[in-house]
Amino acid sequence: MLAHCFAILITGTSMEPVLHDGHFYTACPADTVHAGDVVVFRGLRPDEVLVKRATGVPGDSLGWRFGREVPAREQRPTIPEGHYYVKSDKYNSRYDSRAFGLIERSRIIGTVELRHRKSNCK
Repeated sequence: MLAHCFAILITGTSMEPVLHDGHFYTACPADTVHAGDVVVFRGLRPDEVLVKRATGVPGDSLGWRFGREVPAREQRPTIPEGHYYVKSDKYNSRYDSRAFGLIERSRIIGTVELRHRKSNCK
């Protein structure tokens, strides 16, 4: 169902090869977010909207702490309820949870559902 869905223009290459710079996609509000979903969320700045992949959901164990890998022999932190770990699809694009930490569920606007077409906007 596409009720209350909205178009989003991707600007940047952090989600390539799945989402492409200059292309429109449809995003829809989501009652639940699953690992692997591409989410649209409010960033840290008031005018910032970001698109990243949810790679960690509540209850998942993380293999990192404070930006560093946690060896398997140490206790790994668990994502608390209402929070998500998001990453760029392009590994060397690091403006994601590796830089700003977990995001709260309340900041998630929706999930990307459909691709439209390349924008002619400049």
